[in-house]
Amino acid sequence: MPESGSRAWYDLGGPTVFIAGRAWLEHGIFGRVSRARLVGLIVLIVLPVLAPVLAFAPPLAATAAAALVLVGVALIDAAQGRRGPPERPMPQG
Repeated sequence: MPESGSRAWYDLGGPTVFIAGRAWLEHGIFGRVSRARLVGLIVLIVLPVLAPVLAFAPPLAATAAAALVLVGVALIDAAQGRRGPPERPMPQG
């Protein structure tokens, strides 16, 4: 079932690129990257390697795993956003 294993990489690749791009944008604007984004990125990169069961699971399993990671990052970001005033952008210079 090599097609299924590569399918998991494709299903998780899009969300991985999204989180990496969002982290890069956050670093450019605020000068930092949230821990939740880093953890989510690591999980999405390591998940197909450590979970070979995704190679034999239906394609929806990898998509559901990616969705859970994205929802987790979004919930943590929302909780952190409620704690204090909005962040100010990093000064240019």
